[in-house]
Amino acid sequence: MEVVTLDAPVEGWNAFDSLDSMPPSAAVILNNMIPGAGTVDTRKGYFVYQTVPSNGQPVETIASYNPKATSGSQLLAMAGGGIWEVTATTIDEIRPVGSFSNSRWQTENFQKADEVGVLILCNGTETTQVYDGINAIPIVTTGTDPALSLVPDFIGCVAFKGRMYYWKDDDNAFYYTQAGSYQGEFRKFDLGTFVQQGGKLVSVISWTQQDAGEGRDDFLVFVFSTGEVLVYQGDDPDTAGYWEQVGRYRTAEPLSIRGYTGYGADAILMTKDGYVSMASIIQEGRTSDVPAFSRMIHEAVVARTSKNSDLYGWDVELFQRDGLMVFNVPLSEESWEQHVINTVTGKWCRFRALNVNCLRVHNERLYGGAAANDQNEGEIHGLLQGTSDNGEPIEFDALYAFNYYGNPGVQKVLTAAQVFTTHSRPKEIAVSGWGDYKIPELGPIALPEPLPGGNWGVTGGTDGSFWDQEFWSNEDVQITTSGWQNVSAYGFAVAILVRFSKLSESVTWRSTNVRLHRIGSQ
Repeated sequence: MEVVTLDAPVEGWNAFDSLDSMPPSAAVILNNMIPGAGTVDTRKGYFVYQTVPSNGQPVETIASYNPKATSGSQLLAMAGGGIWEVTATTIDEIRPVGSFSNSRWQTENFQKADEVGVLILCNGTETTQVYDGINAIPIVTTGTDPALSLVPDFIGCVAFKGRMYYWKDDDNAFYYTQAGSYQGEFRKFDLGTFVQQGGKLVSVISWTQQDAGEGRDDFLVFVFSTGEVLVYQGDDPDTAGYWEQVGRYRTAEPLSIRGYTGYGADAILMTKDGYVSMASIIQEGRTSDVPAFSRMIHEAVVARTSKNSDLYGWDVELFQRDGLMVFNVPLSEESWEQHVINTVTGKWCRFRALNVNCLRVHNERLYGGAAANDQNEGEIHGLLQGTSDNGEPIEFDALYAFNYYGNPGVQKVLTAAQVFTTHSRPKEIAVSGWGDYKIPELGPIALPEPLPGGNWGVTGGTDGSFWDQEFWSNEDVQITTSGWQNVSAYGFAVAILVRFSKLSESVTWRSTNVRLHRIGSQ
């Protein structure tokens, strides 16, 4: 018999390498656990931040209005054709339920030098709205060239170098305002003659490639439904010499108008091939159908995009406070999961049970829009806060990579495992063994019994505290605990499955010991 120590699965979720070639500290399954630098930590929970009277419709958009600092920011929720400003204790109606036929708004903040600032809202169906902190009113298009026949039913907007740029659904042109304005006179710039693959304009991205200012490295990126990407530089599309195309590139088809986010001096785009960095598109184009950024979870991403690319809810937010980038992924019309990368380590995991259809960071907190409750009120969830999912336990699953333990020609028998964590009752961690690439089906995990107080001076029994096995009390303190458990697994390559559920504490996982026998000869 021998004892082998494994790091916690800090290499993260691996859905790319074959099962017989993963590093020992990778995970075939890693649900609701975040791989960090040397440890793996359980994700935080969610709570219902606020509800809105949406007539049974889900909250499909959350927006952050950020005027000048003296005015204060606001969190807005859109559902059932209505718009509300929400706080933890109040909801203020901006537009009542039924005001609009579509609650899937794209939003952008815009500030003029002499004004507080506005939030522009576009849903592709009705007239674009302008929110000033109190009211949402239709955008003004006076002075527009009549030849354009402009109806301002824009689906998207982006601020770039002091102008607002807008685009419509099922179109390949963009519209732009005069310098320093978000409304008034519009001009049209048709990109149809510049694209080679056709298609409609899906997203427009303001991208700063190197610096963080308004310098020479600021670009406007136009992403089409075919995956064609046009990159422009300049600040006046109406004037030669102040606007030029600097590149045309190819990538896979984009998944959503909301499927991109800035990432330092780069931008990340959600496509049918995976999650692609703008820098790699510029440098390599679509030379491979395996994007480097999401390479380690490629098979899992493609399994979702191949079936669910037309569903609503493809979204991504960079949650800088926790060092996470969260990709929202539809499973059906009513359920979603999240693919999550730790931006410090570059390792991946998956979140389950955070069932939201849209994401937004507001005042350094992450929020999601969710389905209506039993009172027909759409819900806004505060995400990655607390230790429970709205009062329910969170389930955590990790299946280590299958391991030959140095000798693929010899069969192994696992007999026991010892998980080193800060879990207050390590006996509640379910550990099982699996052999030769058999992937377990995960059922529900039973909620553990309430944690009793510690019993000093009690030896053995069911109520006593055991050295090296559990806390002396039920205080939530970060003390590493462990305990051997019987495990049965047989094969040339074997793996450990670790599962538990928690309601009232976060857990840090440090390492795992396994006992094994080697049998036979090579």
